[in-house]
Amino acid sequence: MTITSLVLLVNATNGDTAKPGYVLISANLKNKVDPKTKKEIEVPAALRYRNVWIPELSLPSVESKFVSALLVKFYELAKSQFTATMEDRSVQSVPSADYTIDGLLRYFELDAVSGRLTTDSVVAWFKTTATYSTLVPEKLPTWIETIGKFAAGNHSNNANTCRSVLAKIVTTDLDTPIGKVIADKCEKRIAESQSAAEL
Repeated sequence: MTITSLVLLVNATNGDTAKPGYVLISANLKNKVDPKTKKEIEVPAALRYRNVWIPELSLPSVESKFVSALLVKFYELAKSQFTATMEDRSVQSVPSADYTIDGLLRYFELDAVSGRLTTDSVVAWFKTTATYSTLVPEKLPTWIETIGKFAAGNHSNNANTCRSVLAKIVTTDLDTPIGKVIADKCEKRIAESQSAAEL
């Protein structure tokens, strides 16, 4: 049976529920500031840690004494990705594919590109895309403003805007490094909206 999602645990430890063939990844949830009231929202101690068991990673085709050091870096990537995902407190499971070697490499690529983005660089990229050339002039200012917002770590485009971007942007544009980041941010915002609606 293929496992497609990994269920989250709260405040688990290696000693409590050790699972052969799995590694426990943990995220420490930090207090947040409510954007409306500006008051700090404290995470109860009993809910502060989120954990997930991921299958042990391996590089079977690599023969080197440095493989173990490389795997340590992959586990660090897994922790980084899991911590970022847990910014959404409503998440109850994570895709298992995100915690494979391929999934972690994809996260590394997206994170590396995302960390270098500025509004100017995103807009400059957009002006070279196939999507840009298909838009009527009247639509360009709105699209430029929308696309530019994706440079922010926590962009302000809502789920409906993200759906519209994914529906209208030319597929080949989403295959570029910046396009992949935008698609990833759109998918996450849509998923967050769906999770909130289910609460």
